[in-house]
Amino acid sequence: ANGTSSGVGVNGEIKLTKELNIRKINGICVPLSRIGEAVYGHWLVDVLPRIAFIQSQTNEKIKFVSTTHIPAYAKPLMAHLGVFEEDIITYKPHNETILMEHCYMPSYLRTASAFSPLARMLHERFEPYLAKQSNRKLFISRAGYNEAQSISNINELHKLVLSYGIEIVEPHKLPINEQIKLFSEASFIMGEYGSAMHNTMFSHRGTKVLVLQSDKPLPFVQAGIGALLEQPTGFVFGPHLKENNPTGRSFRAPLELVKQAIEQLI
Repeated sequence: ANGTSSGVGVNGEIKLTKELNIRKINGICVPLSRIGEAVYGHWLVDVLPRIAFIQSQTNEKIKFVSTTHIPAYAKPLMAHLGVFEEDIITYKPHNETILMEHCYMPSYLRTASAFSPLARMLHERFEPYLAKQSNRKLFISRAGYNEAQSISNINELHKLVLSYGIEIVEPHKLPINEQIKLFSEASFIMGEYGSAMHNTMFSHRGTKVLVLQSDKPLPFVQAGIGALLEQPTGFVFGPHLKENNPTGRSFRAPLELVKQAIEQLI
């Protein structure tokens, strides 16, 4: 509409509502903004695989476009793929509109919990940065990190995993390079469902994974990662906590079942 935005009027006609602040970007661009763009796990399973995929399809110089909400951890992750500060363009979505001279839209490589085999490209691109796998066993703790998701008996759970010689780690407190090293060293990884566990995208084939999560809702993205990277993945479900828990993701870990699962996997 030549510098304006539009809306639908009461009779279905198009009405011009306001002038747009248009910023044109020359060259080839790939837009990265999406729902969940500020969530670490979505970068691992949605955004980064698309970057690796488009890079596999062209040798052309690409500019990656994101809103100013791009999280701090995104840039070091992208740097591992050869995308640096000068390759990233940000914009304020409420104040300006981006006009791209050429726009590439790489396919998403995940549908719900299922991944395209093409998503394996991401793991291949990170292989030079992975540590050699050891017999390290990890419990990924998110205690106190997210009030909307918690394990009510986390202290008892911590005591249980420590009794099996499993380290308790908090990846969200580590820089990206250390998270990559940590997850690539481990042969066994367990923890509550969420973004931190999706770091198994950096783990080696054969790494055993145990996911603890609420029985409501039931996302299985971690199972998709396991199938993609040949990482045997099991689940233990605990009863969700109804009180002050609108998402249904807080739960009580069934310790006896957790114990049985650990003994079968380590």
